[in-house]
Amino acid sequence: MSKNIYINCSYIPPELFVAAGFNPVRLWPEKIGHRGQKYIPVDICPYTRAILSQLYGNKKAVLANSCDGMRRLYDIITDNSFLLEVPRKSGTNEVNYFYQQLLGLLDFLDINYDNKYRQRLKKVIRDYNIQRNLLQKIQKQKSPSSLIQGIKIYSSNKQANLQELVETKEKNKIANSYSSVLLMSSCLLDGQIVDTIAKNNLHLAAIDSCLGERSFNFQINIKKGQNPLKVLARKYLQKSACPRSMEVERRIEEINKVMKNRKIEGIIYFIPTFCDQAAYDFKMIKKWARKNNIPVLNLEGEYKAGQSGQLNTRIAAFRESLTISG
Repeated sequence: MSKNIYINCSYIPPELFVAAGFNPVRLWPEKIGHRGQKYIPVDICPYTRAILSQLYGNKKAVLANSCDGMRRLYDIITDNSFLLEVPRKSGTNEVNYFYQQLLGLLDFLDINYDNKYRQRLKKVIRDYNIQRNLLQKIQKQKSPSSLIQGIKIYSSNKQANLQELVETKEKNKIANSYSSVLLMSSCLLDGQIVDTIAKNNLHLAAIDSCLGERSFNFQINIKKGQNPLKVLARKYLQKSACPRSMEVERRIEEINKVMKNRKIEGIIYFIPTFCDQAAYDFKMIKKWARKNNIPVLNLEGEYKAGQSGQLNTRIAAFRESLTISG
């Protein structure tokens, strides 16, 4: 029997599964398949449709209630899946609620939250802290494409491969004259837009996306006597906010901090087709950026959109505008 458990969101702690002997597999589809598509409307985001094609056929999955599309997906595969209700705020009440949700998830997996499991969970959390540290090194030292590769390795819980990626020599292709940009999205889909940005001589200084730094820019330190699952719930809920968050001020503050610390000059925001979360978030980001005289480029598309000539032309034009304004 397969020990794989498929997950869809960076708010779902993989440590919880590894401590129980399962293999968490983060879903990063490369395209939209055909399986199960008749059960879902065509005007739902491509990420949801691609995940459905991967999961359809009795695969065990844990889905976060990220959006209406994921709820619809859960309705279709509900017999062998668990819907994890992730609060949209990160206060004390929300942390307590999320902790209870994680306990319910353990029940779904037939896992007893006893002392033996707690000790294993603490060890696994320490191991994942090491992996998150390695990803932070990759973010600082390597190209954005290598970072995407590292995040996918992290999603498969392969620490040795991450260490190898850190040690791999890579030419520094960043020129001082390149303008620095922040790439934002709910999900980058296939990540090819990263390569298109690099080809247009823009320095991608940060990636605010589910397939980006929100997956690893935190650590979990458990003090003696603390409940490890409760600490896990708090740290995951209070990591960098994503577009689904209802804590607008915190999200803006986090983005502003990254912009200043990395001397970023402009924002490229990619909205997957039919993604309401990203559309609402972009409206907020655009209003804030205009108020602070920060150039913003809005892109939209499905899988392989980063290869399109139209997006390439628009990114090239955006680079020119940053060069002129700079």
